[in-house]
Amino acid sequence: MTHFYRMPTFATLEVHDLRAAARWYHDTLGFRFVFEIRETEERPALIHLRRAHYQDLLLVSTSTAAPAELRDAHGGIKLTFRVEEDVDALADQATDAGAHIVEGPVDTLWNAREVTFQDLDGYRLTFSRFSWIPGLV
Repeated sequence: MTHFYRMPTFATLEVHDLRAAARWYHDTLGFRFVFEIRETEERPALIHLRRAHYQDLLLVSTSTAAPAELRDAHGGIKLTFRVEEDVDALADQATDAGAHIVEGPVDTLWNAREVTFQDLDGYRLTFSRFSWIPGLV
């Protein structure tokens, strides 16, 4: 049985073929399937993989990621930080300080409210406030 826990930080990778990428991570590096969220019946929007405790990857399709002109300059790598604070307030505070918002705040398919910033070097950092199922650790 898969153990679900709160991931404080994790990498999100944009990939061209979600299923092929998930197979590669499984077959070559020993990652296990945790779950997927579907965009349509035939097409996943996100696949969650885990190699060990706190070694989680979220794979998202380049087609469901930010538009090409908004993607980061570093190969589709995004760091995501779980926060407990109000994401909208964080977005307001950061933009007042001059931050560039790439996307959000927005509600996601994976029950979170997120805002994504782009830093001075083009890296994307997402701050995500999850809606957790009661009792989940």
